[in-house]
Amino acid sequence: MIHDKKLHSHGRASPLLAKAEQLATLISSKGEQNDANGRLSDEVVAAMREAGFFSLMVPKSMGGEESNPVQVLSVVEAICNLDGATG
Repeated sequence: MIHDKKLHSHGRASPLLAKAEQLATLISSKGEQNDANGRLSDEVVAAMREAGFFSLMVPKSMGGEESNPVQVLSVVEAICNLDGATG
C-alpha cells in the first residue's frame, strides 16, 4: 500500500480517497457485470467521471484535480482494491 489514507496533505484525509470510498459499493457491485460485458458499465464510468477520476492530473485552471503522482496512484490503488478491472 502506497498511502496511509492521508495523501501527504498536511495530515488531512484526502478528498480524493473519500470520493473513491463513496463509490466503493457501486464499483464492487458492478465487477462481475463488467467482466461479463468486457467493459465498464456506463453507471461506473459516469460516477468516476463525476468524481473527477478521469482528470486527476489535469490542471485546475482547465477543470481538473491537479493531483500529484502519489495522489493519482493512491486513488488507482483504492479502486483496484474494489475491482481490479475498474482500477
